[in-house]
Amino acid sequence: MRSSSVFLLAAPLVLSTSADAASIHPPSNLLLTIPDTPNTFPNTSLPSNQTISEPTNTFPPSPYIYPIPNNPTTIITFSAYTSPISELSALECILSATEDVETALEASVRDPDRLVRQHYVRVDAEHASLIVATVDGRLKWVTWGQTLKALTRFLHRWEFVGVGFVVVEGGVRVAVGRLAVR
Repeated sequence: MRSSSVFLLAAPLVLSTSADAASIHPPSNLLLTIPDTPNTFPNTSLPSNQTISEPTNTFPPSPYIYPIPNNPTTIITFSAYTSPISELSALECILSATEDVETALEASVRDPDRLVRQHYVRVDAEHASLIVATVDGRLKWVTWGQTLKALTRFLHRWEFVGVGFVVVEGGVRVAVGRLAVR
């Protein structure tokens, strides 16, 4: 298999204008190199069957059940998918909520099972909102953090869309939430 690479040396271009027309003159030292030998740059070529994956524009099964790794008693169920959502806004909501989790866990080093005291949490970005309602105050900060990680993985795997989720821990529903366009 023959591999080739293209290298462009960035150099300033000179733009000259005259009464006749505008023309662009590349500098005389601009170099375009296309090596013919595959050994010139080892490990830089892709297999010929390599493809770039694009968004699937399909939703996962509904409900989509996501068990939390290393915590078999916690399951996140995603469903009620809606229109696409801004990736930046979705991640901004998740990051803000994750910072709250980090702050709460740092404050409760001696109590890792500390509960989220708010019954309703809302995080807004410019074009998205992340909302969660705890059920009977049973949601732990650790579980909320795991939920945010699962939500991020879900969005990266399936596309950035509005989505509802239910958090179940030990067979008991502890929170319901939604990431939505705002």
